[in-house]
Amino acid sequence: MNKFIESLAFFGVIILALYVLTFVLLPIWFRRFSSDAAITALKVSRKPALLTVLFIGLKISLYNLELDNLELASIEDWIQQGLNVAIIITVTYVISQLFTQIIIYYFKLYAEKSEAMWDEVLIPILESIIPIVVYVIGISLVLEAIGINVAGIWVAIGGASFIIGFAFKDSLAN
Repeated sequence: MNKFIESLAFFGVIILALYVLTFVLLPIWFRRFSSDAAITALKVSRKPALLTVLFIGLKISLYNLELDNLELASIEDWIQQGLNVAIIITVTYVISQLFTQIIIYYFKLYAEKSEAMWDEVLIPILESIIPIVVYVIGISLVLEAIGINVAGIWVAIGGASFIIGFAFKDSLAN
């Protein structure tokens, strides 16, 4: 039980330090940059980063908790799976937000400077497809984390994407 409390206290200190770093120190430093990308990335990722460290801290602390009762050990396994799912969901959200708020934004700025016609078609497609792809991958990882085999689903998605790509090839070529 002492190892459990020690690891909880250790991760509490880490979370407090990360909070001070991401909410106090880094915004002051990032405001010096001419671009808003760093401050936007920080705003998008600081709360999920705290949550991820919290979930990881709970997972490691639960490993240090020694349970003698078999029934409590099975509950611990369920909690571990739940924490895995929470970590995957948090990371999926951050990746999706970083793509939509930063990468697509800078791609739009680049497209405004270029005179290519493909950017008017490609940017809306990327803007709508990238978050969907990220969430589909995140959902499949969540399903894997809870013990569901998703190999058949990936085969179906691959076949559907081939059919959709073949159907839209002439539209995209124009």
